[in-house]
Amino acid sequence: MVFTRSQAHMQSHPVFPLETFSIILEQVPYSNNPQSIRKNDSESAVTLVNCSLVSSSFRDIAQRRLFKDVTVELPSFSNGSTPLNEILSSSARLRTFVVKLRLVIYPKIITTQDEFHLDLPNLVDLWITGGSRAPFDWKMMLLTKAYESKLYTLMRGPALSRLMLRHINNFPISALNNCGQLKELCVKGVGFDNIGTCNILSPMHPTYLETMDLSDDCNFPELVTALIKPSSSLSIARLRKLSLDIFNEATCTALKMALDEAGAYLDDLELVFHRDSMLLLT
Repeated sequence: MVFTRSQAHMQSHPVFPLETFSIILEQVPYSNNPQSIRKNDSESAVTLVNCSLVSSSFRDIAQRRLFKDVTVELPSFSNGSTPLNEILSSSARLRTFVVKLRLVIYPKIITTQDEFHLDLPNLVDLWITGGSRAPFDWKMMLLTKAYESKLYTLMRGPALSRLMLRHINNFPISALNNCGQLKELCVKGVGFDNIGTCNILSPMHPTYLETMDLSDDCNFPELVTALIKPSSSLSIARLRKLSLDIFNEATCTALKMALDEAGAYLDDLELVFHRDSMLLLT
């Protein structure tokens, strides 16, 4: 077959601008979260992978969608395919696409084979979580200082604005000194360890948290005590939204401390009272 000059030009240039295809692929329903897999996720993944094979331009658009929101499980479980942490470790380009990362750590020994490059320059939303039925112990599971240091590096990401901590025991409060750029902190089912090992120096001017969600968590007093210290790199002095469960007198005392610190800025306060805790406010 012989193409004329105009036909060849049409063959080499898409009829629609790439921005149009980018908008279309953004609407493909896809989640990489294995704990909430939707029925059509596997089909969507195949669609995105096929689109990435069309051309180099399509490749970036499709892969940006595939790796925008990812979940990495440690230790990785082999199902015959290459674990996601290995894929990310092998490509700096793919790591730039990651905007949200769920790091799920199960209560098993983490080896060097499970480590991966944690330099994610565009990471905005980070989850560090144990399994819903099996919280992991920070002291017991992070066996090497090198691996713990890598997590702290991830928490210091230049674009990171939201941190979710879930189902963790003995999480060092001092580790939050790594997160001097956060705007939103969510904590659910976390036991804090006051004897942290992080030696990161706090900046002269702290970052002001705007949102804290501690619903279904009873360790609010330890967190507030740490965040109102002058040396903390995170401050609640300008907190705008607070979601909190009231369990006992200690929680009420910490709530009053938080209101004293952020009362002038607070716009949204959501409280859930457990058992007879309402009587503690009288």
